[in-house]
Amino acid sequence: MRARAATLRLVLAVFGVVATTLGAATMAHADDEDARVQLIAERTVGWTIGDIVPLTVLVDVDARWQLDRGALIRPGELSPWLELRSVDVSESRRGARRHYRLALRYQTFYAPIEATSRQIRGFTLILRDGERERRVAFPGWNFTMSALRVVGGGARTPAPGQDLLRPDHAVQPIPLRPMLSQLAVATTALLASLLLWAAHRGLWPFHAREARPFSRAARQLRRLDATQSAQYRQALRLLHRAFDVAAGRRLMMIDAQRSALPIPPALHDEALRFYGASELCFFADRDEQAMREWPQSALRAFSRELARSERGRA
Repeated sequence: MRARAATLRLVLAVFGVVATTLGAATMAHADDEDARVQLIAERTVGWTIGDIVPLTVLVDVDARWQLDRGALIRPGELSPWLELRSVDVSESRRGARRHYRLALRYQTFYAPIEATSRQIRGFTLILRDGERERRVAFPGWNFTMSALRVVGGGARTPAPGQDLLRPDHAVQPIPLRPMLSQLAVATTALLASLLLWAAHRGLWPFHAREARPFSRAARQLRRLDATQSAQYRQALRLLHRAFDVAAGRRLMMIDAQRSALPIPPALHDEALRFYGASELCFFADRDEQAMREWPQSALRAFSRELARSERGRA
């Protein structure tokens, strides 16, 4: 009976050990699955002495775990031929997952005499959740370095089915339509903004052009036959309106006598003759005398001089 009981206890102990081991292995496997590590490398071949070798490590863990940045690998010399130049860490979160991106920049100083495979050793990332700690291993990475020149006897002929270099990447055309559309939208917005600003500031082409009443009157006088009484009177009225608009008020003969007209002093004498002819027509009904003393040629010449002086002031 004692031997049977001892055998039973031994069987139960072995079963407990096996169950515990299987449970721990299952938990470790689930724990490893909870943290996913991905390595992104530019290429694995074609590296030469002095090259900067960039590696990107993506770590995807549960949001409860945070990376211990103080325990990260430090930049510096890792071996006589390899140096870690920089380590940049960025973090993002999506739902219940936390994502880390480690940008590693190595520089190799190894000078092979033929194509040689080298390895960048892995390291361990430490994640923490309060007092709990877990370690995630980053495996090493193998890459092939090329010699700067061939030593002794020319190029090596690859064996059948073996390529020394990978084929070149196919050229990927860059679609220009989205960029052109964005450029068109930005240009349109810029022009619209400039037009709105010019309108607000009263700049060209929205500025208020200075009125030129004498130029307008000179153009209208060219279409009149001032040798006839009715049209002579109309020509005088056109000049009167031009003087009034230029001065901003009604002008009379007394303003001409006081030299209070908005014209250059050289034209004051001719302005007096104009107002004198106007008084003969409109106050004395002596149109023929006015047309003799100040004929159509003088009227048109005076209007041209006024328009010229007006353009000179603008």
